[in-house]
Amino acid sequence: MECMKKLVKMRVLIVGLRGVGMETAKNIILAGVKEVVLHDPAPSSPADQGLNFYITDEHVAAGVRRDEASLDELDTLNEYVPVSVLRGATGSADELTDDAVKSFDLVVVCDDAVPSTRLEALNELCRTTQRPSSDAEEDGRIGFISCTLMGAAGRMFLDFGPNFEILNADGKPPVSHIVKAITKETHVTKRDADKNPIESVMRMQVWMDLKEDD
Repeated sequence: MECMKKLVKMRVLIVGLRGVGMETAKNIILAGVKEVVLHDPAPSSPADQGLNFYITDEHVAAGVRRDEASLDELDTLNEYVPVSVLRGATGSADELTDDAVKSFDLVVVCDDAVPSTRLEALNELCRTTQRPSSDAEEDGRIGFISCTLMGAAGRMFLDFGPNFEILNADGKPPVSHIVKAITKETHVTKRDADKNPIESVMRMQVWMDLKEDD
């Protein structure tokens, strides 16, 4: 309930609409936030069509911006969540200015083309901006997430301010495993030296049991 209470009041800016950005936008819209605003001024290209399922041949031929090309379909996902493209006072698509960023509750950057210096500046802006809040438990800061995917590897950085609290339901530290093999019967075999227990792994939406090496 506490999570939903915060979600329905949240205005979210999503920067970058390729693979990670599209999945992020889709899931946030379906989650039911107050508003989602898109920003990706790059023209649509043939390479984008393998990552953004809303970009068509017509978008590519016309060089339509990725955010404009994605808008109509994303806006149909949840009738209760308005979706738009970041725009300036004149109504034209706007650049990612500091003033624009300050109007959001959460900024999610999924564009690996954004230089690290700009990411750091955006993070600092979100962390130091304090707006009036009607909720005594909120400090008015803007949440910041940066995430990219590079093939089978990826990275994510989150900053929700100095008062952000992470709640762990079971108190157990996270564990990692090296998978040695996956059989057709959907069993996963862990490397022999890996002794950490794990309860379940999901592959192709099928829950699998784990077994140790014989």
